[in-house]
Amino acid sequence: MKKIFTLLLAALGLNTACSQNFENYDVKEFAELIADPEVLILDVRKADEFAEGHIKGAILIDQFQSDFVEQAQAKLPKEKTIAVYCRSGRRSANAADKLADVGYKCVNLKGGIIAWKEAGMPVITTEQDMNDLIVRIAEIEVHPQYLKEYLEAARNVGAESVKKEPGVICIFPNQMTENENMIRIVEIYRNKEAYEHHLKTEHFQTYKQGTLHMVRSLNLVDLSPLDKEAMPLIFTKIQ
Repeated sequence: MKKIFTLLLAALGLNTACSQNFENYDVKEFAELIADPEVLILDVRKADEFAEGHIKGAILIDQFQSDFVEQAQAKLPKEKTIAVYCRSGRRSANAADKLADVGYKCVNLKGGIIAWKEAGMPVITTEQDMNDLIVRIAEIEVHPQYLKEYLEAARNVGAESVKKEPGVICIFPNQMTENENMIRIVEIYRNKEAYEHHLKTEHFQTYKQGTLHMVRSLNLVDLSPLDKEAMPLIFTKIQ
């Protein structure tokens, strides 16, 4: 009976291993992976854990939220590799498994951020993250004969950028009420690297080159947020 039980456990272990549809990386392998700007870093802990210290550039989606997968699908392009981590590696393994089930390619950090810190790897707080934000308003005047065409291009590039680029927090075009040819675009980027990556994307270049002849004037106004602690709450009331 004992032998049969042992064989049964072995068989179950084998089946579990075969069913795992993501990879586990140690700290060194994980660090090498996320050095690629095309790889997305996903922190699946709670917001207070994230605020205390996270890997720079990480996106937060709490694995315990009932709509975790739906949030991930809204924020993470499926063509990107997702590097997932949590505190010790358990929640992230569960999250990676869920995401892989809906078509993502996932890598889990063995030992989580505990192992990451023990290896002397850097973390950043939410306060430090907010200091890296790039916030600006693009003041644009459009030639009247191209207004309809420009508005469509501006809406498209804003939607595509937020959908496909985790480092783009907001690109929100607005039309002035008193002068419809005057456009104001609110732009928020996670950091300088995210902004520079945005400028090289295909959708931005298509917008830029396609609208050059439509724009009469362009002025970029850089802003310094007065309440950076409130930034993570800005869009939570719009569902």
